Amino acid sequence: MTLTFTSSAVQNHTHTFQITMTELASPPANGIDRETSQDAGHTHAVALSAGELQAIANGQTITKTTSLVSGHTHQFTFVKS
Repeated sequence: MTLTFTSSAVQNHTHTFQITMTELASPPANGIDRETSQDAGHTHAVALSAGELQAIANGQTITKTTSLVSGHTHQFTFVKS
């Protein structure tokens, strides 16, 4: 199963980012670092540490800012529902 999160809207677009339930149940030692979905012709990088993944799994809310691309960033709020 995969959880899909949607970023804040900036410059009239959003991105999505997915985390698998396996990554939450057993966070990789190095965390995860990958790209968002593509929108408006670009993607952004998002990194979550093993501790942040564990916090999400435990029901805490984690807010992360994406990499800067095309002069802007987005924010993701990760909370397991």
